[in-house]
Amino acid sequence: MLCSFNPFLPIFHYTINHVCSSLELSINHVCSSLELSINHVCSSLELSINHACSSLELSINHVCSSLELSISHVCSSLELSINHACSSLELSINHVCSSLELSINHVCSSLELSINHACSSL
Repeated sequence: MLCSFNPFLPIFHYTINHVCSSLELSINHVCSSLELSINHVCSSLELSINHACSSLELSINHVCSSLELSISHVCSSLELSINHACSSLELSINHVCSSLELSINHVCSSLELSINHACSSL
């Protein structure tokens, strides 16, 4: 009885083959779509990372350039201040020396006059 011919067996077999083929096509389509999606996500992520790195590099370069300019400005200003201070100190020393020389000359002249006056009085 089991071996007797079943008229629905070829239709059942055809249906199973059709379902399996359709399932295989669907799985292949899903896998291909998934692969494309993953590739798209990876490419987008790579572009985003490259853009972020480039932006970060530009920012770091800008900060370093600004810092370098600031340091140069500070050094130039400090050099000018030191030069000004040295010039002012030199002028002050020259003024003190000139004043001291004038005072010494005045004292010497006054002393000479006093000695001459004392000698004349003798």
